[in-house]
Amino acid sequence: MKNSLFGILIFLGLLFTYACDEDSFSQVVEIDVPEHTPRLVLNSIVDDGGQEILADISISRGILDDAEGLLISDATIRLLSDKGLIGIADYDPNLNKYRWSKTGAEIRGAEEVQISADANGYLSVNATDVWPTKVSLSSVRVEQDGGISLDGYVNDLIEVTFQDPPGEENYYALDAFIDFEYFYVEPNGDTMRFADANHLYMDTNDPLIGYSNNYGLIFTDAAFDGKEVKIE
Repeated sequence: MKNSLFGILIFLGLLFTYACDEDSFSQVVEIDVPEHTPRLVLNSIVDDGGQEILADISISRGILDDAEGLLISDATIRLLSDKGLIGIADYDPNLNKYRWSKTGAEIRGAEEVQISADANGYLSVNATDVWPTKVSLSSVRVEQDGGISLDGYVNDLIEVTFQDPPGEENYYALDAFIDFEYFYVEPNGDTMRFADANHLYMDTNDPLIGYSNNYGLIFTDAAFDGKEVKIE
């Protein structure tokens, strides 16, 4: 019994000594990082419901570079369709973005839209996609205190129903605004009207729906291709 106990203690002592060895917790690996060639990075979101297209252009950086991607203010941003040039975006220094205001008539009938960027000293970049179409809602239902959040709080319920086109890979953004207006009487007796719209914060219990800072709820049709969809 004593011999067995002595053997166990020696084993544990060796194990502890090995585990506490500094080399067992660290390892140095040298990685040859390839030289990075700066390129233009184009970032833009296009939606059919908005009245303008915004884009920004920056320069890429290597993995070991300390500086973040620098925005470029002297690039040329073109928007083209299968019918030709739609327009050239103007740089807005207040937004630090390129802006192109659209009316919808300029791109009506276009199946594909391409946005391209050119800047001196860099290779041009472009992206092409099908122009998004506006989704017709089958119904919208609002019920005060009709919903319960995942945290158990009672909230107003908004239920939106629409038909997803079959055989297409579609991406959706669901956003909502609340309109309000009020009237006031000035000292001279004139009645003034003030109207505005506020962005409505939305939450959902659906795990397949994500969130976007600019476009509310975002989701794909991967789970309901070609079916009637009800979002709450």
